[in-house]
Amino acid sequence: MEKKKVALIGSTSFLVSNLAPFLKSDEYLLSFFGRKPNADFPNAEFHLFDYPQAPLNFEMLLQKDIIVFASSLGVQHGQNDPADHIYDVNAFLPSKLLLYLENNNFKGGIFTFGSYAEIGKNALENTSFSEEELLNSTFPVANAYAGSKRVLSHFIHNNSFSFPYYHLILPTIYGPGENKNRLIPYLINGIKNNKEMSLTQGEQIRQYIYIEELSKLIIEIIKTLPASGIYNVFAAETLKIKEVIEKIFSRLNGNKNLIQPNTTREDVAMKSLILNASKLEKIISFKPSVLIEDSIEKYN
Repeated sequence: MEKKKVALIGSTSFLVSNLAPFLKSDEYLLSFFGRKPNADFPNAEFHLFDYPQAPLNFEMLLQKDIIVFASSLGVQHGQNDPADHIYDVNAFLPSKLLLYLENNNFKGGIFTFGSYAEIGKNALENTSFSEEELLNSTFPVANAYAGSKRVLSHFIHNNSFSFPYYHLILPTIYGPGENKNRLIPYLINGIKNNKEMSLTQGEQIRQYIYIEELSKLIIEIIKTLPASGIYNVFAAETLKIKEVIEKIFSRLNGNKNLIQPNTTREDVAMKSLILNASKLEKIISFKPSVLIEDSIEKYN
């Protein structure tokens, strides 16, 4: 059987680094596109893509069976990417790619990604959003990252394509290898090294899916090719940030005297970030089950 040719855009991104090992070499032929090769796949095909200096090669992508567009800017709080760069990479570039593929008789399928941050600033309590409700949200976005993802989601919603396409709206993804400044590794590192941690009151409600389970979900979609469209991704847990903090401190026997209240950062501008994933649940048999406290030991 001929191997499927898979393009992974964002060669060293958190998602690609975890998805690639699930794409077994006897079934898939991987090509990485990004700023540098993925060290875990030194013999794989690599193509430089470094916005804006080195553009993405659309013509090369036309020959692939599966494209995973996982490159993004501005996702991590505190990054200083210019807003126009964030919109270019997160919204306009994938939109242009979709148009190019449609106009050039693309025969494969493509994955793009949105974020539950597209819901926007809200003061709701435990209110979930369907795909339609997310797209119709008029709440202002909190930053350029969320705004760019909202632009991409609306573009895909307002167009149709002749090839399989899957725009997945993601909750918080976590696991080993994520940016050390994100909440879970920040807490684990602080507890293990007895370092003070600056934390907000933690009233924001978020959803969480373990990165390996997201990878398994993508693999199932690749194998089954359900109906194209925009899908909210389900999560294993819906928790307030302070509940995540409590889980990790409890599991690691952490010293809560290390916690220093952060009064300069607002964490409830987006009170509730909850996706209703019933649309996806109807077409996918896989369901996430990994809980945060069960994944802690996997962090180095």
